[in-house]
Parts: sequence; C-alpha cells; structure tokens
Amino acid sequence: MAGEDARNVSHLSSRADTLRILNYLKSESPARAVIIGGGYIGMEIAEALRARGLDVTLVHRYRLPMAGLEQETREQILEELVSHDIHFVSNASVESLVQDKQGKIRHAVTTRGSFDCDLVILSLGVEPNVELAGGARSGSASRAGSSPMSGSKRARMACWPPGLLRGKKYYHGEAHVPSARNGGEQGGLGCRRKRGGGHATFKGAIRAIAVKVFGLEVAQVGLSSEEARRPSFR
Repeated sequence: MAGEDARNVSHLSSRADTLRILNYLKSESPARAVIIGGGYIGMEIAEALRARGLDVTLVHRYRLPMAGLEQETREQILEELVSHDIHFVSNASVESLVQDKQGKIRHAVTTRGSFDCDLVILSLGVEPNVELAGGARSGSASRAGSSPMSGSKRARMACWPPGLLRGKKYYHGEAHVPSARNGGEQGGLGCRRKRGGGHATFKGAIRAIAVKVFGLEVAQVGLSSEEARRPSFR
C-alpha cells in the first residue's frame, strides 16, 4: 500500500531488517510503534519494543493472536499481551498509512480506528522466495496426480514443504510447515541428487513450533483441534 516504503516502515525477515530497525531506534528514538500482524514475528517484536519503552499497538485481522494454536492458548497469549500494556486491535485491517512531509508514517488508519505512530512493523506472514530456484529451472517435482509444474511453482512447493500426518501429505494452508530447518533439509537433498544422482526424497514434516511471549513459553507439535476437524484430515 502507499507509504509502505517510508523511512520508518520495516519488514522483519532478515538480519539486514533487524539492523535497520535497531539503527532507527537508536537514531530516531521513536515513542509509538504499530505492528501489523499477530503471528510469531508480531509477538516477538512487540515484546522487544516494549522492553525498549515504546508504546505498542498490534493490529490483527482475527479476534485472537497466533492463528493455528488452540483457542485456550491464544486467549492466554492475548491476556499476556494486555498485561504488558500492548494495545491489541482485533478484527482489523489497515486501510492506509498516512505520511508526513519528512517521509515518515505518522498514522496507521485501520477499519477500527486511526493510531499514531513513529515506527511501523509489517508482520504479515510467509511467502516463499522462488526467484533463484525458478530461474535455475530446478528439477521436476509435482504432487501425485497433478500436471507438471513450472519452475517457479516447483520451487514454491520446495520452499513450502508438505505436512506429513497419518501417512498423508497436506499442502498450502493445511498444517503447512514453512520452516528454515525443513527448507535446509530439502536444499541438501537437492544438492545430493544433483551431484550424485539417486532418488533421495523429502517425505514431509510434522509442524513443531515454539515462541516466547513475555512470561509465556508457547509450544505446539502437530495439528490444532480446529485443523484436525477439517474433512481432509479425517
């Protein structure tokens, strides 16, 4: 959206992003931050910014943070956020970022009100980076029964590995596991096949996550109750 490239707006997906945020905190001393997105990164950056004394508003499109966990756990996480003075804005989406003459965002306008800010963090989810593998025309890989995929889509499938439960694989939104460890394992298998041939395969993974939210330590392995009730898992 307009304003996303402003000086005080940042994603958090790399070491370079981290350093840019740290440098901005040191040089500009912002007092108010708006975080857009209530997933894992949103939780961790909210705690980090509160530890530095910033007023933090977290805007999330759902009623509770961290979709995919058990509802009781999500309720506890929300209580923990509120107890540490995080202003959690639920069921909201951002409509615009209002920029001043100096090129900084000063207001985040949402469907549930406008919030003043000196810093904006975008924590909106995971999208595989497929440019390298797609450009290299990586080897064929397709789901059983599907048509051959383009190089870009094959790379996307590799970066977004299947969940493996009850002897079945589940893709895209069905307990997907886009983690660095799984990506690294698939990359290693690809290199071994390229160098030495053979038929090494990545059979899938079972999602395992852990995150710290202030005083809470949250972990989950496998499916949530909501996911397990879906017809595709029965």
